[in-house]
Amino acid sequence: MKHQRGHAHAGQRALAAARGDDRDQLAGHFAHEEHGGYLAHVLEAAPSLERQVTKLRLQHSDFLERLDNLIRRLSVEMPESWKEARADFGKLTVELRGHEAAETALAQLAFSDSVETAQ
Repeated sequence: MKHQRGHAHAGQRALAAARGDDRDQLAGHFAHEEHGGYLAHVLEAAPSLERQVTKLRLQHSDFLERLDNLIRRLSVEMPESWKEARADFGKLTVELRGHEAAETALAQLAFSDSVETAQ
């Protein structure tokens, strides 16, 4: 039984490490959007959308903080509730997808407005 438990703990640590890699990719994605990437282009095309862009940028740090907390919870030998952690990760994933959809919609608005203005 102890041998199986050791494999479970190793699996938990591997999962937490994988989430850490995902976290690094997400942080890089957000940094690119914020500094010369996607969101910067939205502001160049439509400066009037600054308030919406700022709101989306502020969500980036919240998402990373929540993911860091989740990774910490998964890193311990006996997390308080894997079911709860899985539910929290699912909720975070849904919210991230909504965030990305909002960014896409904002970009479409910015670039459709800039195309209309140029005509």
